[in-house]
Amino acid sequence: MLFTYPMLSLMMDALNVIDMRLRLIAAGKSTSEEMFLMFNLHRPDVLPVDDLGLRNAVALQYNNGEKLTIDEIRKIAEPWAPWRSVATLYLWRSLDPIADY
Repeated sequence: MLFTYPMLSLMMDALNVIDMRLRLIAAGKSTSEEMFLMFNLHRPDVLPVDDLGLRNAVALQYNNGEKLTIDEIRKIAEPWAPWRSVATLYLWRSLDPIADY
């Protein structure tokens, strides 16, 4: 049976998908790889700690706006598993201004 790239990626864990994509495009890991997992493969437990929006939102919501290290963000996000993608979406949304209709 011949497996296509999307079929294979559905059967693999997140790190293997990123590794396979990096080999295909010969580039370094970036936030776009995590976005691929979240928005294309609909993985529920992705935490894009290199994403500036996520980092700003976590700092604002959990540390009075003071920047946090990546390890501190990971520690804060541990209880969110296995829904860290969903938490990320809510945190991004928390940065949007409130519409005044």
